[in-house]
Amino acid sequence: MKKIYTIIMISLMLFATAGLAPRAAHAEELTYLFCKDYAHLPSITWNGMELKRGQVGFLKVLKPTPLYKPDGKKKISVRTLKPGETFRIYNFLPGMLGIGSGMYIHQDNRVKFETPSKTKLLAVQCQYAPFGPKRDMTDVKTLSFHPIDSAFDESRPILYTINTADHTLHSVNALTKEERILPLSGKPERLFVKNNKIYVTIVNKPHDSYWMKEQQTGAIDMIDALSFKKLKTIQLALDPYDIVVDKKNVIYVSGGSGQSPGMYCINTETGVQYYDWWMSEKSALEFSADETMLYVYDMRKGLSKSFFRYPIHDGKVDYPLNKTTDMPFRQVLSFIQVSPDGKYIFDNTGQYYNRDFLYIDDLKSPLSSSPYDAITFDQSQNRFYVAWGRNIYEYNYSSFQITKTLYPFWNVEKMWIQNGKLFTLTVDSNKKGHIETLSI
Repeated sequence: MKKIYTIIMISLMLFATAGLAPRAAHAEELTYLFCKDYAHLPSITWNGMELKRGQVGFLKVLKPTPLYKPDGKKKISVRTLKPGETFRIYNFLPGMLGIGSGMYIHQDNRVKFETPSKTKLLAVQCQYAPFGPKRDMTDVKTLSFHPIDSAFDESRPILYTINTADHTLHSVNALTKEERILPLSGKPERLFVKNNKIYVTIVNKPHDSYWMKEQQTGAIDMIDALSFKKLKTIQLALDPYDIVVDKKNVIYVSGGSGQSPGMYCINTETGVQYYDWWMSEKSALEFSADETMLYVYDMRKGLSKSFFRYPIHDGKVDYPLNKTTDMPFRQVLSFIQVSPDGKYIFDNTGQYYNRDFLYIDDLKSPLSSSPYDAITFDQSQNRFYVAWGRNIYEYNYSSFQITKTLYPFWNVEKMWIQNGKLFTLTVDSNKKGHIETLSI
């Protein structure tokens, strides 16, 4: 009886131990939940060696052994392998190990053959579709600084970004990696690209709610995008915060200080500046798709968000339409973006609205409980992309369902689409910027 009791207790202990052991990875577990920790890595390593797609093991030659290339029922000798040579193994034949290109080695005591864990093999697959194409660092241009703001050229694969440390504007070709640097007239804060011109706001002092309007100064540097030379500097009787430019080259700039500094409209052809409606400090600006409406939203921290819609006529801003307040934000808002067709307005908390700022729904994703970092649209392909940290989700624009996941190397700050490529500005843990190019 005691013997039977002992057997039962040992069996129960073994069962409990098995329950605590890590669960083996199976092919059916190749999912987002499994891949999220692997897909963004530059490579998967095993015993100090990079694992390749399709690799099933690793071989080290211990004694001289022949390398064969089968030809029907014959085996053609290629050469004799020397002790110490190593090979990746990709497939098997009875009693033989394949090193690729149709060549095989006998599996016997002349070689040492090892296999990685199933988890490692699956991790390699995570770096390929549907979890993201395998990439290398040739797709990346690394900057020497943390970009504060950036914009993409309208027709060329060029990113413009500003460095506040040395007051410079950088032009970087995302494909050729060529970088040009232009000194600015002061400390830059925001930039906007339109009609082959780059507009950069210059701030003279930190933003301050108690900085009176008559004390405010600032400027806008205007640069030709093709020659990358400064055209002129426009002086402002305003501390500039955000800037947009319409297709008629009229600049709209909001104030960053003074509680209610208003907004200036500047005709770059005539130089005439118009002071327009009351507007709270730190108001961010966004055009409607047809540039007939200016969306304005309050970015001051700790306050309920207020939206205004300003109709635009002949380069001037009309009286604002109804204000929308106390929107159902879950998180701190940092930007909104209008879809290219003007149908939707997205905010980075994951919510989207119609063009009249009426709430429609929330974007659904595994990370939707936190604000996203960037959004961009590929309207011709009926899709758009949303980035949460190191995860980029491709959505179908009709169904708003996720169709694919992409994995950049670092955290995404901005994204743009041009000629079938997704260009991302990412930032690493050392606060350095990177321009990553992903094929979509």
